[in-house]
Amino acid sequence: MEALKGLIADFDNAMVVNNDVSYFGPIRRELIDLTKEYGELIRVEVLIGGYNDDARSLYEVPEVRRWVRKLLERWPDALLWLTPASLWYFILSLNPKMFSRQANGKIELEMDLESVINQIGDGMAAGAQTLRDAGMADNAVDHVFDQGLANIKRMIEPKKFLEDYNVLHPKDGKPFLYADVKP
Repeated sequence: MEALKGLIADFDNAMVVNNDVSYFGPIRRELIDLTKEYGELIRVEVLIGGYNDDARSLYEVPEVRRWVRKLLERWPDALLWLTPASLWYFILSLNPKMFSRQANGKIELEMDLESVINQIGDGMAAGAQTLRDAGMADNAVDHVFDQGLANIKRMIEPKKFLEDYNVLHPKDGKPFLYADVKP
């Protein structure tokens, strides 16, 4: 099992229903600071509570799709910071025509990989510029960008995601739920 350096951010149903993305701002700031400090991509696993009893995947829920769009409108660089699992449901939230639920309950995907790579690439380019604006050296930004490219590869490989990696804070190597800072 691989360990990814990062944070776990838990958003509740009320934030999603009310289209409140403000809680992501302080998380993003910490991701930028930690990425600069450690010289490598620090990721965030985005959890959304309140849907455990819902048979749909998060990317099938209209208010989650709306919330994801709003978050990315405010912070286009957010796609750079996401873990492969979070990147997966963000991309499917943005592209609901790429999947359909079949009569047997299974999801059928028809992913336009070129479109997905372009979307993620735009977010990663915005993230690279954010890091440059924050004072990170070009060679370090290039290294982070390469780690972001590896996220794309992990996202499209057949995986079980959370069973394939742990998200651990870079300072102490322990899971860290980003829940203490509120906007």
